[in-house]
Amino acid sequence: MFNHTRRSLCLLVVFSIAVMLLPASVANAVDYLKPPWWTGANGANCDDTNYYQATGVHSTILTTWNGVKVCGPLPGTDGDRAVTFSYSQSEEWEWQCTELVKRYLLMAFSKPSMGNTYGYQVVNNYANAYPDTFIAVPNDGSAHAFPKVGDLVSYGNESPGHTAIITAITVTDPTNGDATLSLIEQNLSPTGTTTETVDGWVIQDTVTGWLTPVWSIQTASNPGTYNNLSAITDIASNDIWAVGSSTGNVGGVYRTYPTAYRWNGQSWGSNAIGTNYLDNLLNGVSAISSTNAVAVGSSTSSIAFAMRYNGSWSSITVDRPGSQSPLMAVSSDPSSSETWAVGYYLQSGTYRPLLERYNGSNAFIKASDPLTVTGSVETRLFGVSVLSSNDAWAVGWYKDSSNNRHPITCHYDGTNWTYQTTPEPSGSIVLPQLLAVKAIASNNVWAVGSFAYSATPGQSEPLVMHWDGSSWTVDTAPAPLLHGGFFAIDAASAGTIYATGLTGSVGSSYPRPLVMRYNGTSWAEVSVPTNFSERFNGIAVTGSTAGDAIWAVGGKISSSTYNLIEQGNVR
Repeated sequence: MFNHTRRSLCLLVVFSIAVMLLPASVANAVDYLKPPWWTGANGANCDDTNYYQATGVHSTILTTWNGVKVCGPLPGTDGDRAVTFSYSQSEEWEWQCTELVKRYLLMAFSKPSMGNTYGYQVVNNYANAYPDTFIAVPNDGSAHAFPKVGDLVSYGNESPGHTAIITAITVTDPTNGDATLSLIEQNLSPTGTTTETVDGWVIQDTVTGWLTPVWSIQTASNPGTYNNLSAITDIASNDIWAVGSSTGNVGGVYRTYPTAYRWNGQSWGSNAIGTNYLDNLLNGVSAISSTNAVAVGSSTSSIAFAMRYNGSWSSITVDRPGSQSPLMAVSSDPSSSETWAVGYYLQSGTYRPLLERYNGSNAFIKASDPLTVTGSVETRLFGVSVLSSNDAWAVGWYKDSSNNRHPITCHYDGTNWTYQTTPEPSGSIVLPQLLAVKAIASNNVWAVGSFAYSATPGQSEPLVMHWDGSSWTVDTAPAPLLHGGFFAIDAASAGTIYATGLTGSVGSSYPRPLVMRYNGTSWAEVSVPTNFSERFNGIAVTGSTAGDAIWAVGGKISSSTYNLIEQGNVR
């Protein structure tokens, strides 16, 4: 048992801020970098350069877990040092228990530290502040579940309490809920480690609850050496398709082939296509029913490619204009079976928009080009959303004669596709682009992508636009902590909209998946577990009721060795 008197040494951090956490599936694989405020020649060793300068005492590394250093000495024994975390306005005291937890969560999930929160308050405060990211699990046995590696625990019911991070779980009786937890902590154990016993699903000692993430990484098949998922679509909560591609050894030669995985409500199956269509990949998928789905993409030389599912996957006829003609996305209206795919094709040295309509059985047929944008020298389409047989949207970008890029939208009225007036973010910007669109109603359409400011051309910003039935406007609200951009969007209602892509990471150049939710009033960033250098390419929102599943798919930024599938829930 712990010395609860010594636990009272864990003090309050001074001003204000926020928290997050990492699940078991990721915690054992990540090696976090040192915080950016640990500077100086010996900064990597528990901020020793700055700590020694402030206190005259060297800091010490008690233990390390996944790159996270547990530091000493105990506060109050040899002097304390207050530090301001990156992206924060609150001070944290080295080496309090809350300093460890908040440092870890900032580095893992890019969330600023939350001030005015003692150790005993961590679980409830952060679950209440970030309901789309965290769940507070009371330690009363009612959950009938074990915590996960990376979950946080709070001790006590009054100030100051204590907080620690679970690093390992040894289950001794899965039926009756018995286990042993290993944890790391600051300002208590001289080794920085401790253990707790779980008896009958209840963590012993004074633990009041644990903080666990809403999102979790799912087990996925990885048939090739390189694997990536590009898109996902839901038919029902227990019937979902995800598509992409794999590259691996086929007959002694490395070849790329399309992949499709199906969720049956319990697990993701293996690749349903096999290696029968070599040198092709899939970029988009859409389903009308459980036995009627289509997927589109291209060959490895960028020639249009399409498949149909009617109990099994097979290739179908597709128009292939020009020397290149990749199809980038596809969308269907289940009620009318109206289905459109979009992309672009190369003709006489110029890229033109490609729109192809599915005939309902065995072919995608090219439609007439939309009206040409005055002055455009290149036009590409990347996203499409079909609302009905006479209401669909496609988005992308075009370049003018000065080689400047501009976002573009076009609308289908049941007869023709026409370009619509499309605004741009204010200020001096570069590279604006729309990559995905979701039509919720004829007067409620959202399009997402990215842009950059001219002063920082290498730093992407999210681009979000909204159609209200008469015109497009730029929504300036989405603002992830570390910038980023969107690749996909989906919605189950006007107040249940999710967009995904990539954003940055604190203290490193590694990108991480980005998820943001619009609740009908405002946008909020949702943190998800990550191994870093990852992105989400597609998202499916299965419903608008609390608890309904949200799925996101993707892979590594480059040379992805695994399919990335994560599941969250509407909160």
